[in-house]
Amino acid sequence: LRRPVRVFRVAVLGFTLYQTGKAAGHTEALQDPDGMVKTLVKAILESQHVSSRGAKPEAHGADSPLQVHVKAVGERVLAATRAWVAHETARLEAELEAAKARGEYLGDLRDHLRDLRAGAERIAGEWTWLVTNSEGVNAFVSPYCPRHVFVHEGLLHALTPTEDELAFLIAHELSHVVFAHGERQLEHTAIAATAQLVVLSLIDPTGVLEFVLTATFGQWLEAAYVKEYS
Repeated sequence: LRRPVRVFRVAVLGFTLYQTGKAAGHTEALQDPDGMVKTLVKAILESQHVSSRGAKPEAHGADSPLQVHVKAVGERVLAATRAWVAHETARLEAELEAAKARGEYLGDLRDHLRDLRAGAERIAGEWTWLVTNSEGVNAFVSPYCPRHVFVHEGLLHALTPTEDELAFLIAHELSHVVFAHGERQLEHTAIAATAQLVVLSLIDPTGVLEFVLTATFGQWLEAAYVKEYS
């Protein structure tokens, strides 16, 4: 009886904490959206920063040549991505109508169309392109900070990409947004964390192991996400 009670207690506690954090995040974002974005950007820059000189993480200014170049290429790639999504959406809508007329199964087409429309919403709006002073060779998007593309200075210096190569790299990052790779990773994180709490509640009567793993599990999953999808 004690184990089921412990599992139930942990599950309720986890759900309560999740709902509390979600509500607090929504409230803070509504009260100060610009401040929330700045906080998220700062946290992401710090988590991904690499510097052999001990430099603090920061983004290039708007007048930086690297920043101007990345933004110009990024805006062109974003426009092309939106055009492709619109074209594919129209094509799938036509296929769906034709399939209806033939009396065919529509499930897969409807799913693809729904996902593509959701992708169009995710790439809508104004975007921010940030070149950071990190020496890391990486570029990425983060589900924690929508409509932002981060490009490490180290990548631009180490690879010196041509404009076409930089466009390919940015298009790769935008594809993660269109197809919701980040959101799926967050879902997997939530499921894994819940399973972890349940398992540990059964095998860790002291709660010490549960505390330690819970504190580090989120960081490990974030690192795994960056490695897999960046």
